[in-house]
Amino acid sequence: EPVAWRMFEHQVLDAVWTNDESFVVCGDEGITSSYSLLKPESSLTNGFAPESIAMHHLAEQILEIAPGNIRWDKVRHDAKRGLLLFASTMERKLATYLSPNSGSDEASLTVIEIPEQLSALALQPQEEASGEKGLVAACFEDGTAVLYGYSTSGALAFEQVATLDLGHS
Repeated sequence: EPVAWRMFEHQVLDAVWTNDESFVVCGDEGITSSYSLLKPESSLTNGFAPESIAMHHLAEQILEIAPGNIRWDKVRHDAKRGLLLFASTMERKLATYLSPNSGSDEASLTVIEIPEQLSALALQPQEEASGEKGLVAACFEDGTAVLYGYSTSGALAFEQVATLDLGHS
């Protein structure tokens, strides 16, 4: 039996490192969870963890980042701004999660509808965060590519900036 099936109840479809010791996973049945690696001699500080997770030196940080039973199949991370981006190809949704340690007072989650079935997703790479704005490129099965801009100052704002229609050919 694969290790992942012993650790998670449902299929994990994507994962991203959020720092040197933590990562986030997403998948079937609404899986959007954050874990940190423990040193073998460290004890669990969150009170309870399933036996299989404790055996593999992982501690749950956040069990359910995006609530619900949506099948999230892509996750991306903007380390400079503390932003997680989840995508559901089947449900045609993007969810952005701004963590409380990103400079905001509290965590916030924004879910938006996307126009078509998603085929690719990327955050704008940046060596340094230039302000509190970033870009997301989303490509869709109909040949459309859309740039979404987001701002992490104050309430998380997410808006469509540009569209490129490449057509079906």
